[in-house]
Amino acid sequence: MTSSAIGRSELLYRIATKDIFISPSPGKREVGKGTVDLRLGSVFLTGKRSSVPFVDASDPDPMKRLFNRVRIGSEYGFVLQPGQFVLASTLEYISLPLSVRGQIQSRSSFGRMGLVSAAASLVGPGWKGCPTLELKNIGEVAIVVRPGLAVSQMQFETASETDTRPSRYQFSIYPHYALQEEDGWLKALDADIANGGAE
Repeated sequence: MTSSAIGRSELLYRIATKDIFISPSPGKREVGKGTVDLRLGSVFLTGKRSSVPFVDASDPDPMKRLFNRVRIGSEYGFVLQPGQFVLASTLEYISLPLSVRGQIQSRSSFGRMGLVSAAASLVGPGWKGCPTLELKNIGEVAIVVRPGLAVSQMQFETASETDTRPSRYQFSIYPHYALQEEDGWLKALDADIANGGAE
């Protein structure tokens, strides 16, 4: 079965029947042509100077030393300086059935200000949690964002999964830095090299 985009009327029905569960539930204004606006939560992970000289992509665990956790009230703003990268999460908690996947993308009005709000954008079938947003100011001036601001949106399409491997970030309600994934293939390759290679 090939995937297809879910239209607005079907999306409204699936949200109303909680087949696609979103809390707080979006109003009709927040539901577009197959998309739902997603708002910023109140917790941000901001970069800090540290003793970590670099991050090895195959072992991201030291990244936890690169971030400070900041909680912002809705009456305050968070200032992203030009070039600054922070992690945030959506205000919305989302639960997808195995028949639906989502794609997070920046909203164009914010993209035109220089704010990019999704780098790792696929939300797989069966996902539950508040997706982490990778925010970056690629513009020339500082941008102020506030909790509750709808900086991104999720587009929905059909999927045909009967089972799915849970994400490392499943059930997260706050932004999370990168977690290491066990790579059996890489371990087997290392063992093969250590043993002098295959005969």
